[in-house]
Amino acid sequence: MYNAYSLKTLGNLPVKIASIEAYDDILFIGTKQGHLFMYRVADGDDLQLLRYKKYLCKKSITGLNAVKDYNILLAQSDGSLTLYDIDLSLTNFPVIADLKENTRTPSLWSGHYLHSNSNGSNSHKLREEMNLPDVPKAMSWCGDTLVLAFRFGEPYQFVKISDHESKLIPTQILTSTQLDPLIFVIKDQSKFALVQDEHTHFLNFDGTTCPDTLTWLKTPFDMVYDSPFYIATNSDCLDIMTEAPSLLGAYIWHLIHIFGYFQCFPSPLKSLLCLKRNTFELAICLCNNLDDPTDESKTIQLVKTLYGLDLLVQKNLFPGILPPTLRVQFILPEEITSMEESDILSGLPAFKDYLLNFRNKMIALTSKKLLLNLHPLIEGIPVLKSKKKIMMIIDTSLLMCYLKKQEALVNSLLRLKDNNCHIEETEIALTKAKKYESLIIFYNSKGLHRKSLELLKTLVASEDSNLLKNIQDIVIYLQGLGSAYLELIFEFAEDIIRSNPDEGIDIFIEDVCEVENLPRREVYDFLVQLNSKCAIKYLEHIIKAWKETSIYFHNQLVSQYTKLLQDPNFSEYYNELKTNLYEHLKTSQHYEPKDLIFQFPKHSLHEERAILLGRNGQHKDALFTYLYVLKDLPKALLYCSDMKNNSTYSHLIHLLLNPPEKQSPILDETNVSPFEYELSDILSILQTYVKQIDVKIIIQNLPDQVPLASIKKNLQIGKGLTHSEFLRVQRKRVLCESYKIEMSDLHICSICKKRFNAGNTFVRVPEDLSIVHYSCQEKKKQYSQDSVFSSHPSKHTYVELSHISCFY
Repeated sequence: MYNAYSLKTLGNLPVKIASIEAYDDILFIGTKQGHLFMYRVADGDDLQLLRYKKYLCKKSITGLNAVKDYNILLAQSDGSLTLYDIDLSLTNFPVIADLKENTRTPSLWSGHYLHSNSNGSNSHKLREEMNLPDVPKAMSWCGDTLVLAFRFGEPYQFVKISDHESKLIPTQILTSTQLDPLIFVIKDQSKFALVQDEHTHFLNFDGTTCPDTLTWLKTPFDMVYDSPFYIATNSDCLDIMTEAPSLLGAYIWHLIHIFGYFQCFPSPLKSLLCLKRNTFELAICLCNNLDDPTDESKTIQLVKTLYGLDLLVQKNLFPGILPPTLRVQFILPEEITSMEESDILSGLPAFKDYLLNFRNKMIALTSKKLLLNLHPLIEGIPVLKSKKKIMMIIDTSLLMCYLKKQEALVNSLLRLKDNNCHIEETEIALTKAKKYESLIIFYNSKGLHRKSLELLKTLVASEDSNLLKNIQDIVIYLQGLGSAYLELIFEFAEDIIRSNPDEGIDIFIEDVCEVENLPRREVYDFLVQLNSKCAIKYLEHIIKAWKETSIYFHNQLVSQYTKLLQDPNFSEYYNELKTNLYEHLKTSQHYEPKDLIFQFPKHSLHEERAILLGRNGQHKDALFTYLYVLKDLPKALLYCSDMKNNSTYSHLIHLLLNPPEKQSPILDETNVSPFEYELSDILSILQTYVKQIDVKIIIQNLPDQVPLASIKKNLQIGKGLTHSEFLRVQRKRVLCESYKIEMSDLHICSICKKRFNAGNTFVRVPEDLSIVHYSCQEKKKQYSQDSVFSSHPSKHTYVELSHISCFY
């Protein structure tokens, strides 16, 4: 057993002791004769007398109370209190104040104020009196808080002293049944200790009670607190206990020298660490009392390390958590013993918290690129310094904790991209626990996608209904891999597409960024080799959903439609495929028709072929297909309307007025019979679209048996003919005006051979472009009159000729 203190007798005094007070190494002794001694306790058993005051009081000194912070001592004797200055720089015991207590009117002097004068000396000012309902049997104070005890059996009183009003508040703790109640203050914990028979309760400075209590062997007469120990005296022994951790129990010394003085010396900390049943929590508390902060931190680190080692060795905490490959690298001072399963489960939460805290520290060190400073468990044994291995131990141990206690947190740990769980040990543990979903998550986070897919494939093939895995799980996994694992995707997608094409195609058309960013040319080449229908579905998705504009994919979609439409194995999908092909040809603007026309069959898909011919600019061939292959005049008219080109109407009239011969090669290729339209239908079209049709074509192609007068009457094309003649004259006028002549006084008339002078009127003969006087034109009747000009030319004058224009 560890003894917290060693008891030593400091010697017998020649007087009878009435009261004792001490702090640090200073000891005050009051005697029954009224003498006051002040000693310093030296090393060993010697007492060094610092001061002595004979007959300090006329009667016995019944109580002493030293206030170290203010260097004052309160002495109680014969119903009075005297304040003494105990500053070590002074001699004797100077009296600060002498207080007389009025026994008829109970009152309490609760404290004092300390002020600094301008000369640096200290003065003490007492508070005003506070009226109490009775004479207190015991009291204790700290700052502005008082706790009082009155008659036994009554509750302790709590009071906050203020400048304006102080009010007594009863507590829930009753006073002791003994005659002298006991109260003392614990400043470093901001609470009071109140004794009630064999129990000690604690009261916070704010008046609330603490849940912790101490239970003694007997009712204590007096108590003192020496962190972390509580020391109490009773009728025949000295008890020492701790509050938390409660590891010591009661350590008892029997008091042999009742009238002597004893000192309790703390035992060395090393004696606590050398115990077989180590009390490390208490050792950590004792380390906080070391004088040297450096020694304190080092000692605490040592104690905590040994504590962890003790938990591992003595109790075999969490067996099997550390992987065997790493466990053999550690040298332990003792053999690991067994531990109850219940103890393991109860210790797991604390162990989990420790691992999480250490993991966060390691991550912080790694992010800041700081060095790791670890201490060996045993001197001379090398320390594991690899951060990667340390993180692997932490994460693997944390995973084992979750598997035993908190399975819901397993997946969250494994999803971390920076998890460092040991691969083999994690596989073994998760497989043993049948945590296949967690194992798949782990493989995914580690980039072991082949293993994950093989496991999924095995689970899908398994007949165990509890596994609940299907092909869709593999599809979803493949969708998240991305282009970096394209070969792996193709490898596992092949069997799915062959067996379940409707589900397999979802691997490549899901609207997620990983799928959308796959190389489309390679995906298409892969699909078209396995399943043409899947290839078409892929092309439709990338064109419609992902707005693909590549000519290659648009052309391939047309080719695949055409191929399947000619395949008898897809006859049940014929109408659907034909509709999709037609809509694609009508709406898409990104295919190349000249590359597709020759792939179309000539005995079928005539309407789709007509669309391609029109897109390629072959309007006459397209209209021929509508009129004489499909025999659908309304669609031909709709085609002309869609083209928004007047020439298509002219082609339409030309084809209608000139039907193909019965032995036409085009009709032979398309395997259709010749056909002629009614003249009335043709005339109706002429009447409706007269403005879009060239009248010359109408006149040239109308049959001879149709009179022109009837055409004009029936077709109402007079306005069209007039407009046509107007356009002809305008073209001729523009042609004439396009000539220019250069006139000067050197030019002569080709008839009269005279020169042209200013003011002459001249005429250009259109046949030979000669220039003659206006008066000479009558002499040349054989020339037709074309243009008349009037001018006053100057030298080198250039004239643009119009139909009839003159210049001067």
